[in-house]
This record gives sequence, C-alpha cells and structure tokens, in this order.
Amino acid sequence: MPPMPGQQAALDLAAPSGWRLAAGSHFDLSGGGGSASGASASASASASASASSSGVVVDIVQAMLDETLHAWRNEMHAQVQNLHLDLLRQFQMQQTEITAVLESWRLCDNRHLLEEIKALREENARLRQLY
Repeated sequence: MPPMPGQQAALDLAAPSGWRLAAGSHFDLSGGGGSASGASASASASASASASSSGVVVDIVQAMLDETLHAWRNEMHAQVQNLHLDLLRQFQMQQTEITAVLESWRLCDNRHLLEEIKALREENARLRQLY
C-alpha cells in the first residue's frame, strides 16, 4: 500500500534474523550532527559520536544486506539445481518414450515388409509357372 501524502514510506529490509527498519525510523549517515554554537570540544565530541554511530549503522545495514543476499543466493542456487534435475528427468522420460515409439514402428514395419516379401515370393512362383 503506498504511503499517504506527508507520510514516510517504510523501508523494510527484512533479513533472516528478522531485523527491520520501520516507518519513521531513519539514520543520519551524513556524519554531521554537531552544534555550531557549542564549544569546539563539544562539537568535536558530538561529531565523533555521530560518525561512530553512523559507522555502526552502516555495519548493521551491511550485515543485514549480506545475510539477506546470502539467503537469496542459496535459495536461487537450490531452485536452479531443482530446475536442472527436472529437465534431466523430463529428458530421460522423453528419451524412453521416443525409444518405445521407434521400437513399435520398427516392429510394425518389419511385419509389413515380411508380408510384402511373402506376397512377392508367391507372385514370383506364379509367374514362373506361367512362363
């Protein structure tokens, strides 16, 4: 469902561990956050704390993405492997069916050829008697 005007969209980065970034939550990845009117030591400490929290947030997001992509890769690998096995089974079934059809055609054609040979021999025998 799309967000209403004025609402922030939820960024759902569900990893196998179940971590989520809910609507309204955001992380300041800019590395800033210090007060311009505060003392330089206060600004430096604030910037340092913001930078270290940004690094932690980046690490958490990176870990979530790694887990999610790893799980997705394993799932895709399993699905492709199952597809290959299914194709091999279908090919084997097709090969068996084609072999059976060719065998039945060979038997049918042989009977027909044997009947034709028999008829030709009889005709040859009659023609020999006439001439």
